[in-house]
Amino acid sequence: MLIAVAGSHGLIGSALVASLTDAGHTVRRLVRHEPLSDDEFGWDPETLGVPTEALDGVDAVLADLDGVVYAGPGALPYAVDSLNRAGETRRLGYITNNASRSAGQVADHLGELGFSAVPEDVVTSAQSAARLLGEQLPGGAKVL
Repeated sequence: MLIAVAGSHGLIGSALVASLTDAGHTVRRLVRHEPLSDDEFGWDPETLGVPTEALDGVDAVLADLDGVVYAGPGALPYAVDSLNRAGETRRLGYITNNASRSAGQVADHLGELGFSAVPEDVVTSAQSAARLLGEQLPGGAKVL
């Protein structure tokens, strides 16, 4: 599967890219700097949308939230149109390292900003941590 990841160099994004690659997927990184490798495609969510060629053949797009989709309470200027357009023809997911809100609360906020999102489209760091612990520890193990 070919998966584009926006926010691929952050804490969550870099771990996600490694995990996807280890699972046999091909990852295309959408970056906000000059591309430095063949798997990177540059874009600037404040001034232009995701370039069409960056999404050619992509099966799914995963977008980090803070600084990629929104800054503070508001969406970045081209993020809504670009990501909603990308989601018309491929699976779209949102990832966040903010564990203070549930996937439902994040999806509701995204909807208020104009994104097409349901809770199943959102992965929070709390969900990721719970899954990881569930895989690494025996049932009933004390965590804290």
